[in-house]
Amino acid sequence: LSSEGSTESGNWKIVGSESQVLVVSLPPGQEVLCAPGSMLHTHDGVEADAELGGCCDALQRAVCGGQDFFRGKYVNNAKETKSITLTCRYPGGKIIPIELDGSYQSTNGGGMVLKKGAWTASIGRSIEFGVRVANNLTGGC
Repeated sequence: LSSEGSTESGNWKIVGSESQVLVVSLPPGQEVLCAPGSMLHTHDGVEADAELGGCCDALQRAVCGGQDFFRGKYVNNAKETKSITLTCRYPGGKIIPIELDGSYQSTNGGGMVLKKGAWTASIGRSIEFGVRVANNLTGGC
């Protein structure tokens, strides 16, 4: 079982039915951001790093959103296309591709609500995390 797609930053393929993996083909200079612990395999020429995405954003993401403070960043520094294989951090987790091109609109005014630990990866730099307080919340961020 597989599902395929592409973005400006690279092609991707979801492989498997019970234990799924995400294989991302990165052209030279492109990158993928991922949750810590989700990288399964990568080729020579793909450089690994950790990033915050800005200290305030990292604090908001970690304290209020329950996500990780750091994110993995993998950049293809080779002259040819290389691949990286990512997996869910939880056994039996399913990978669901969502195009975040701005066309997604939820019923609550735009954006998307993710459960803690639901985000696995994004291709390229076009992802932002934010925390919004519910109107009936009496405490919290």
